[in-house]
Amino acid sequence: AAPTVAGLAAAANASLGPSTTYIKMRGLPFSVTKAEILAFFSGIPLAEEKVHIGLLPDGRRSGEAFVDFATPDLVRLGLTKDRAVLGTRYIELFTATTDEALRAIQVGVI
Repeated sequence: AAPTVAGLAAAANASLGPSTTYIKMRGLPFSVTKAEILAFFSGIPLAEEKVHIGLLPDGRRSGEAFVDFATPDLVRLGLTKDRAVLGTRYIELFTATTDEALRAIQVGVI
C-alpha cells in the first residue's frame, strides 16, 4: 500500500526531534532554585510548578531537574540552551521520557 499523507506527516514530525515534553537538566548547582531554572529558560513559556528539582533518597539535591514544557516544540527550543551556563556551571540538557521524569519525581523533588 502507498504511504498516506498522515503517515508521511507523522514520520516527518518524528524525525524533527522529541515528542516528549520533558527536559532533564544535569550539572545544576545544589543550591539552584526554581526561579533560577525559569530564568535559564527565559523567553520560553514555563510555569514554576512544571520545574521539578531532583532529590536523592536521603533528601539532598541530586544536581538534576526535570522540566515539563507545554509542547514538543518548546522542548526543541529549550534544548538550544544545552551547555549554557547557570551560575558558574554549564548545564547539560537531554530529552527525557515521561516515565523517566515520573520515576525521578517519585524519588523526591522540590
